[in-house]
Amino acid sequence: MPRPSAHILAFAERGAEVRYRELRDEIASLMRQFPHLRTLTARSRRASNNSNPALAHNSGTPRRKPRRMSAAARKAV
Repeated sequence: MPRPSAHILAFAERGAEVRYRELRDEIASLMRQFPHLRTLTARSRRASNNSNPALAHNSGTPRRKPRRMSAAARKAV
């Protein structure tokens, strides 16, 4: 694949900078609308999500018990 020219890379960099500013402004707007999010850390958000089973990632899948070797299987090994 040919390497993009410096001209295209400059446009991509400017576009990335504009998008970064847009995202930063959107985050600031969300923080103004939901000020309680400002005080939560990532760890406490994860803990609160895990406490609610509806928000947990694996809420619908039951956990399996680990398989244990029987005495006969250990003897065979």
